[in-house]
Amino acid sequence: MIIKVKFREKMLKFYLGRRSDFASFYQVFVEKSYPNLIAMIQKGDTVIDAGANIGVFTVIASTLVGPEGKVISIEPDPENVKTLIKNVELNVLKNVEIIERALYKESGRKIKFVQNGVMSRIVTDKNANPDYIEVETVTLDDIVNQRAIWRSILKMDIEGAEKFALLSAESTIKTVNYLEAEIHSGEDFDVLMRFSNLFSFERKPMESIYNVILFSLRHPLKILKLEFYNKFRTTKRVIFSLGKHSKPSEYPVIIYGKRFP
Repeated sequence: MIIKVKFREKMLKFYLGRRSDFASFYQVFVEKSYPNLIAMIQKGDTVIDAGANIGVFTVIASTLVGPEGKVISIEPDPENVKTLIKNVELNVLKNVEIIERALYKESGRKIKFVQNGVMSRIVTDKNANPDYIEVETVTLDDIVNQRAIWRSILKMDIEGAEKFALLSAESTIKTVNYLEAEIHSGEDFDVLMRFSNLFSFERKPMESIYNVILFSLRHPLKILKLEFYNKFRTTKRVIFSLGKHSKPSEYPVIIYGKRFP
């Protein structure tokens, strides 16, 4: 299906085909996982969308930076990239560069990668799922240095590969004024905290059931259409979550950081 949503007086379009496509849309538009980051993006900015998935955040960022700005969308999953390209074309975006590579600590390597929509990930365990493909790697620093980027905003959601990508991001971090990352483990968190001398970091929950309910109340017909195509999976999850009283997991968590003046 193609869903149309209004954002800052502009109508955006998104193609959603697989179950994971709906999850990506919900994360950005319904659960509102990146409001702090979105609020920081200005016209003319360069935004690095690390883990672009199907491009929901890419399309928003492209709209915000305008024709004088640029969005660099990094996504290794070939199936996600197909939909990412489709969503860029649907919105007639001319300021987006797509890099079909996996972020890692070295460029030019071939590494194992499991395709699973929003849960696609690098595989390092020798005994891991045998159903993998091989993808080529690139470092954040190579991307930034080759394009002579001197100022940027970074969004990172690469399903546990943050600890690898950040090990080759010294030059990149020097360009970043604001970042927001989905952190999946204590190890990822520790690597990010190496830059705590440069940024003021805060954390917030990964998702907000409150935002899902609020979106449903504000846009009942749109959420009904979405849920019909999504086989009411989110509705079931919300009901299940409301009935649970267990302590939330420490990870994943959203970490956002603002550079010290």
